[in-house]
Amino acid sequence: MVLHSLFHHLFSFPSSLFYLAPLYNHLMDCDPQFILQFSFRWMNCFLMREFTKLSLIIRMWDTYFAEGDGFAVFHTYVCTALLLQWSSQLKQLDAEKLMLFLQHLPTQEWTDKEMELLLSHAYVTFSP
Repeated sequence: MVLHSLFHHLFSFPSSLFYLAPLYNHLMDCDPQFILQFSFRWMNCFLMREFTKLSLIIRMWDTYFAEGDGFAVFHTYVCTALLLQWSSQLKQLDAEKLMLFLQHLPTQEWTDKEMELLLSHAYVTFSP
């Protein structure tokens, strides 16, 4: 069951990236398997490694619980919104630098305000 859910996330994530066509094209030009490499961590750990402050993780997960299908669907939109956050920077990086950036997102200084903006952007932009 858990493995099935993980694969569902992994394979629905690239389709949600299609909304970010220029970034999606850049990621595909770097390596089509690239999306699966970094998204596995994001989907498997529900972004816990990307945010160092527990309060931000709790805020994000609270939203997931508030959305009926938050972990199943909304998480994918949050991941996509997170990429959109740095889209202009990401499009300038080659595959190696891109992977390093995505493995060490600059979220250490994030506050509740940035998390609220991320969640709002995911909700407004991608929710049905």
